Amino acid sequence: MDFTDLAAFQTLPRVSGLALSPDGTRLITSVATLDPKGQKWVTALWGVDPTGQAPAQRLTRSAKGEGNPTFTDEGDTLFVSGRPDPESTEDDEKPMLWLLPKVGEARVV
Repeated sequence: MDFTDLAAFQTLPRVSGLALSPDGTRLITSVATLDPKGQKWVTALWGVDPTGQAPAQRLTRSAKGEGNPTFTDEGDTLFVSGRPDPESTEDDEKPMLWLLPKVGEARVV
């Protein structure tokens, strides 16, 4: 990366916030990247190995983005997203609280 190229530097992903699971084995962070048109930042949640042994893994993906991750006592992940609820008949795009279990798909709480 050429750090003298300010335009390229400004497009680098932006990492913010960390959430550590109650048992200390999982770490989640928010990573903002530019949308395909390069017009707005979209945030996704990434799992990071607290020991640094495994590569980071993207956990969420949506056009609206996700943020504010936190863990339940059981180790599932709660987060906020403006993505539509696939099980709703309403066309409501307000941010909602979602639960991402250790294994499985995210759902609205």
